[in-house]
Amino acid sequence: MKATISLLIASVGIAAAGTAPKQIAIEPIDVAPSYGVGQYFSLQGGINAYQNYEGTIRRTIGGESYALEAKEKIGGVGGIKWGYGWDGETVKPAIELDAFYNGVDVGLDLRDSSGSNVGSATARFDTGAFLINGILRFDTDSAFLPYLGVGIGGWVGQTEDTRVTIGGSSARISDNDTNGDLAAQAIAGCDYFYNDTTSIYIEYKYLNYWGADLPSDDPVQQHIVVAGLKWFF
Repeated sequence: MKATISLLIASVGIAAAGTAPKQIAIEPIDVAPSYGVGQYFSLQGGINAYQNYEGTIRRTIGGESYALEAKEKIGGVGGIKWGYGWDGETVKPAIELDAFYNGVDVGLDLRDSSGSNVGSATARFDTGAFLINGILRFDTDSAFLPYLGVGIGGWVGQTEDTRVTIGGSSARISDNDTNGDLAAQAIAGCDYFYNDTTSIYIEYKYLNYWGADLPSDDPVQQHIVVAGLKWFF
């Protein structure tokens, strides 16, 4: 009997020793990329869609005093950004340098001392804006990251080739007037990341220029829309 039990125990041991351990499959964990984090560089371009010029510019032409009232026109915008973004669960802060060219062909109505429209004028307003922006990107658990921001800095530029037309005759009244002062803006936009390091974006800027050599102390208010590419590294 003892021999039989010993034989059974030995048989079980041999069988157990010859059995391979069961393989347990481990599913890989899918970690979503953290978009908008790190240093980045951007190219941007778009339009200055609307400008609000407060006040009336007065000039003396041929011994007569005239009022020049600016009209809004569409202009062009193009530039770069350089920034850094931090990670966050729902809000991702960033800081960036926003530098861009901003040019508008300005049209003006020419009115005499009685207020009658007696002619027109044109000028070119070319400026460069340099602002530091604070940005808040909002994590949507997708490749879309909307954002809001504000910026402050300065601008430099010049009004070029101001020409007046009265009764079919044209005259240049100014070649180049250089000026510049404080600039500030509010920003709203959205990034779409088509891979971990590259996004395309569209952005609205409500840009204000102070010190634009106008009779009013109010800033030149501008509505700008740009699109561009960002590269994170």
